[in-house]
This record gives sequence, structure tokens and C-alpha cells, in this order.
Amino acid sequence: MNKEELRKYILEGVVTDLSHAFRSYYSYNRIAGRAKQVNNSSKHWKDLFATHQKQAFREMVISLSRVYDKKRGKNKTVCLDSVLSLCADKSESLPINEPYQVQELMRQERWLANHTSLALETSSSRLIELLQLYHEQQIINEPLASIITYMKSFRDKALAHRDLDYIAENHSIPNYLNLARHAMYMSSILGIAFEGVSYGFGDDDSLVEDDARRGSIYIDRCLDELLDTEGNSK
Repeated sequence: MNKEELRKYILEGVVTDLSHAFRSYYSYNRIAGRAKQVNNSSKHWKDLFATHQKQAFREMVISLSRVYDKKRGKNKTVCLDSVLSLCADKSESLPINEPYQVQELMRQERWLANHTSLALETSSSRLIELLQLYHEQQIINEPLASIITYMKSFRDKALAHRDLDYIAENHSIPNYLNLARHAMYMSSILGIAFEGVSYGFGDDDSLVEDDARRGSIYIDRCLDELLDTEGNSK
């Protein structure tokens, strides 16, 4: 496997879904932050932004569900799990390109930091093995485990299908941000290590997340203009 093939899985697969998830998360939050103004506006504006917020939540769930899917047999399911499995299978053809940058990035997480030197001094297969262990540790423990279970249940029973007995639970929206950031962190390590490409992750932020956050600012501007126009027309 070469860099171009791996890039297709990471950039066109996982990172694209994460971009959609971040964008939806920040769009949802922008509207939530202006809830009082929206609720006091005319019914047509209130309905418009309520619909947009609902769609943003659904897109966030669908995008993150794709990222946290599991590899199934020979199906080419593009998710974080399948990317890690692919790297493990092809580790002999994936030399570590930027060991210093990988080391710096891994030091952000204590568990990985304790194993960084060993991983980089041995082989690509050892690095991938550690990343797989770390990823599994994160998704089977809180705070990620329960939100993954809820998210996939909501996708399967309320979005992809209609289960009349399903009752959706309320989950804190920031938990979805934790999911997206973990996957972005993993993608960044893989990108730097095997593609020589940085997605800019550092200090709880990334180029992908930052771009999505900037995009949501237009919702504020739209609200300002619409509500200001409405106020002047009264």
C-alpha cells in the first residue's frame, strides 16, 4: 500500500466525515446559543432554525457513526477501525516518515506517551499495535463508550429505520465533540506517521475543526441580519 491509497482512506473517508461532524456540531451549538432570540422571533424564522438545528444533529450522528463503525468481513467499510486494520495488514510497506512529530503528538496522551519511544524505535507494526490498543481502550471506557452506544442506536432505530418502541435518551452535546476529537487525534497521528501529512491537530484543536468552527460564524451573521431586519419592520 502506498501513501495515495492510505490518504484515500483517511482524508477522503474518516477526515471528510469528521469535517461534516465538526461543522454540524458547531452549527447546532450556534443556534442553541441564540435560542432566546430565535424563540422570540417570527414563527417562520423559528421553524427555519429549528429545522436547521435538527438536521445538523442528524448529520453529526450519521457522520460520527460512520467514523466509529466496525470493519465487517471483506466489505470496504471506511471507518477508523478499518483504517487501523489496513495499516496493520500493510505495516511492512509503511515506514514512519516523521518520527519526531509523531512522538510530539503522542505525548499529548499519557498512555501513549509512556510507550512512544519503544514504538518509534522498533517498527511501524509496533506503532500501529499501540494505536489500536489505545483506541480500543478509549471506546470501551467512559466518557466515549456510552455515547457511542447511544449514537449507533439512534442512527439504527431513528434515522436509518423507524422503531416505534425506541425512545431516544438525552445526551450531552459536548460528548459528541469528544468523539470527533479522539478520531481526529488518531487520524492526525496516522497521517503524520505514514503519509507525511499533518491535519494540524494540537492543543485540542485541528485545522479541520477550526475550519468547521469558522463556517458556523455565518449562522450568527445570518441571525443578526434576519432578526435585525425583523425588528426594524415592526
